[in-house]
Amino acid sequence: ALYLSNGAVCENSLFTGNAAISCFDWDATHRRGGVVHLTDSGTALVNCTVVKNLLADASGNNNNNYAGIVQKNRAMVVNSVAYMNKPDAGFAGSYGDVYAGGDTDRDNWQNYFVNSAWGTWITKTVREVTVDTPSAVGVDAASFADYANGDFRPSSVGFLFDTGSDDEYQALAVSNQDLAGVRRMQGLFIDVGSYELQTASELSVSAGVDSHGLVAGATAIFTAEASGGSGSYLYKWAFGDGSSDELTTSAEVQHVFATAGRFNVTLCASDDGGTSWGAPVALQDAIVVAPADIYVDAANASPVFPYDTPEKAAATFGDAYGCLTNTVPETLNMAVVDGVTIHVAKGTYAGAGYVLAGAVTVVGEGAKQTVVDGNGGYRVFSLTSSGAALKNLAVSNAVFTADEDCGAGVYMEVGLVENCEILSCGDFSHIRTMGGGIYASGGRISRTVFKGCRVYTRYSGYVGYGSALYLSNGAVCENSLFTGNAAVSCFDWKPEQRRGGVVHLTDARTALVNCSVVKNLLADASGDNNNNYAGIVQKNRAMVVNSVAYMNKPDAVFAGSYGDVYAGGDSDRNNWQNYFVNSAWGTWITKTVREATVDTPSAIDVDASAFRNYSAGNFVPKTKGVLNDAGTSWEGYIGNGGRSGLDMSGSARLCGRKLDVGCFESAGERFYITIR
Repeated sequence: ALYLSNGAVCENSLFTGNAAISCFDWDATHRRGGVVHLTDSGTALVNCTVVKNLLADASGNNNNNYAGIVQKNRAMVVNSVAYMNKPDAGFAGSYGDVYAGGDTDRDNWQNYFVNSAWGTWITKTVREVTVDTPSAVGVDAASFADYANGDFRPSSVGFLFDTGSDDEYQALAVSNQDLAGVRRMQGLFIDVGSYELQTASELSVSAGVDSHGLVAGATAIFTAEASGGSGSYLYKWAFGDGSSDELTTSAEVQHVFATAGRFNVTLCASDDGGTSWGAPVALQDAIVVAPADIYVDAANASPVFPYDTPEKAAATFGDAYGCLTNTVPETLNMAVVDGVTIHVAKGTYAGAGYVLAGAVTVVGEGAKQTVVDGNGGYRVFSLTSSGAALKNLAVSNAVFTADEDCGAGVYMEVGLVENCEILSCGDFSHIRTMGGGIYASGGRISRTVFKGCRVYTRYSGYVGYGSALYLSNGAVCENSLFTGNAAVSCFDWKPEQRRGGVVHLTDARTALVNCSVVKNLLADASGDNNNNYAGIVQKNRAMVVNSVAYMNKPDAVFAGSYGDVYAGGDSDRNNWQNYFVNSAWGTWITKTVREATVDTPSAIDVDASAFRNYSAGNFVPKTKGVLNDAGTSWEGYIGNGGRSGLDMSGSARLCGRKLDVGCFESAGERFYITIR
């Protein structure tokens, strides 16, 4: 198991179930073998347990024989135990629990076995076997807490308890804990072997903090909780930032981290006024300290951590993001700092897997200038903090990595996506996926363009939900444009397969407000795009307000698919009008199971003439057209989930008495009064 030389030390370790070789003694150079082999002066085995190790036979296979420690040339064996490592009688030239050094040291081998224990000792001269019984600590199965079941802790009445040498341990060992993490030297003397018998209530301490992510200069509040021991506690904090350790009797302490970085904080406690300290306990997560503003510029040739000015800007988004992340499993690669803005300059930045778990805002210089490109990787951003936000940038080229996955481009539980573009996210490679562009189970999407997003389709019904956007759990999308996305057809072989859509709204409180869903593609059975279209799927009383769906009509070959709008489950179809408020579409198709009927509901009837220049892709409502001033009042807009005072292009959202329908507001021919 272990070979030690040149002053190497092994302490507080367990060796069991290993396969040793026999130590044949044909000449002085062949004194070898052992589970643990110590070969020279200065080398040491300290408080170790070598128990139940197998002896390999001549063929190299294991049998029920055992072999233990080989100690040579004045190597030290201290406070250690070897038991039931006795070889079979058939191996006449082999050694049992312990074999002691070369001929020159055999006469005084006792000097190098200090307070150690074993069951059988065999020495050997060349080709002659003699058995000695040295004056070592005697050990048997009763010396262990439960030898038969593999509990090799000392028994309180056995030969291992309180029989070690504290001085030799302190001279050679480093750890103040045994193999199980129990504090060493709890009784009158240290125990022999890798375990210390816990005889009293063990002093233990734990540490906590109010936030694992801070802006530089902010104050962190740490709390300590101690138990066991006796008397009052003294706490010693090490904050890892170069400051002096802080000693306090209070269970709460405050500390200001002045500089940016990632700091590992540790705490230890004493119950005897600082004479002895328990083992340091590390805070579960590192403390991440960041500047309030971090800059990223791909053109910067001289980045300087922590990237807190444009001149010091990080060259990659990943480097800037790393200023906010932890490295422990529970928060691995999560931006955990609240109150930080990452300013991203013009350029394209490759990367994916960024989790905004704190109130972090990522802001670009505009969606046409700043692009964070997934480069075919999985999910560019995840927003899991209510203060997380993406603004003024594009997210592109991210894909799903598994069937039934959610959000290829962006995954939102909360937070805000505003004035962004979501481009070419999702794929045709995985089934039952949701939200090729964005999957939002909460939060708000505002003034955002979705284009080129997709989910998988297949005629047998293995389809996805919301090629561009999936909304649930009260999430709202407002003043946004969906065009050129590849939707799946909404096959209706079973009620639960009412899926699909460019935008898929799935439950009450979820809303699509003042959005335009125009010219989106329907993917055919092979996953390719053709000139067919599919639009909004609204289910379970989700709201569609002041929105327009046009030219999302599927080809006749997709008899089971739906056009501009598909309305909810059977229980809601009779009153679906209550959930489509001042909205417009060109073709409405409803369907019962395997039977198609076409309805013409009392909605705004829209065609190409409703837009300023539909054929050229200008979807602004035409002045005095059917979409102009056809929406709700401002109160109705706010009451149904709208918030932005600007439309998709940045114009005032309300220019007349009522809002226009769709994501654009037409300034039109307005009457202005200028007062000088």
